[in-house]
Amino acid sequence: MQAPGSPVSRATADRRRNAGLNGDGIAATSASLNAPFEIDCDDAGNLYLSDLLNGRLRFVDAATGLIDTIAGNGGFGFGGDGGPATLATLFLPQGTAVDAAGNIYIADTSNYRVRRVDALTGIITTIAGTGGDGGLAILASFSSMRQLDVDDAGNVYVLNNDAGGGRIRRIDAVTGIIDTVAGGGATIADSGLATDLAIGFVTVATNAAGTELLIASETCVWRVDRAGGTIEAVAGDGTFGYSGDGGDALLAQFNTLSGVEGGGFWLADAKNQRVRLVEAAVGLIDIVIDLATLQALLDQLASIQGSLIMDAVAGRLDLLLPILTDVLNDVTIDNNADLVTISFPVLGSTGGDVTVTNNGQLGSVDFPSLGSTGGSVTITNNGSAGVVDLSS
Repeated sequence: MQAPGSPVSRATADRRRNAGLNGDGIAATSASLNAPFEIDCDDAGNLYLSDLLNGRLRFVDAATGLIDTIAGNGGFGFGGDGGPATLATLFLPQGTAVDAAGNIYIADTSNYRVRRVDALTGIITTIAGTGGDGGLAILASFSSMRQLDVDDAGNVYVLNNDAGGGRIRRIDAVTGIIDTVAGGGATIADSGLATDLAIGFVTVATNAAGTELLIASETCVWRVDRAGGTIEAVAGDGTFGYSGDGGDALLAQFNTLSGVEGGGFWLADAKNQRVRLVEAAVGLIDIVIDLATLQALLDQLASIQGSLIMDAVAGRLDLLLPILTDVLNDVTIDNNADLVTISFPVLGSTGGDVTVTNNGQLGSVDFPSLGSTGGSVTITNNGSAGVVDLSS
């Protein structure tokens, strides 16, 4: 996957859509999907998603917003290698990734294969499936393969979850050899050799250079150093719950992590209904506010050892942090169409910029105690914003 270069944003429909398939070449926001499972994007912002129960890989064009099928004919089975990807038969494809050259990789889960769609020809082939480690990937076997990622050199990292737990296997882009690079062991620890560790049921992401892997279990995240073959815990205390925003990432609680991405990394904290961010440099968790963020949680937030972000959130009218006194990095409140009121009555300092822009309904901005910032203060293009209080 490509590393994120900007804060997370979201696209939403006006209503819940029925599962199914209503055609290609239409606006993606009008399309029906059937159990979309994993997504990836390329450097141009085009979106690739596995449409599981439609037996297809779909593509959303960043420029036009139109959706099309780029692999899979809607059947369930195996077929089509050596021909156009759109005529191929997939069997419950769960994972997808795109490399820097635009080649697409598919975890064809119930066929126990990794398949590749050539960026130039659109031809699909199997690159792994049916054997073991240490040999050609084409002869390897998989059990419950459901997710993959790819680095910029085209090396593919495949998540193999089975009854014995999880392991990450790497397919070398040059030699075609497959090997286990993490998991598959019996040791339960926060650090050690990556292949000695029992990592359970996980998700995986690689950085662009392929020098590091991030592995997320349900309650914690590890980083694998590929050069040394070592692994260390970088986030989560290993217990289920919700805590730790603004503090040490290793002390945070998560509840069923279902995705990880980036160097300073984003986490899909599924059962907490949140996307959370761990900063690479300091190992601290930013506060990312969305419509589901409870006011009761914001009422208890006194300090943020990271950044505060609210970006492109629809439906939230107020942003109130009554006891927040300091933010280590930036405060960014942008593009929130329905936001009317911002009030941080005791915020005294920030270590970075304060940016409040393009909030179309905003009428009041209240930072009466703000005494110092480590950067600039920008408050522009905010609807009526008739009251802006920046000091007492």
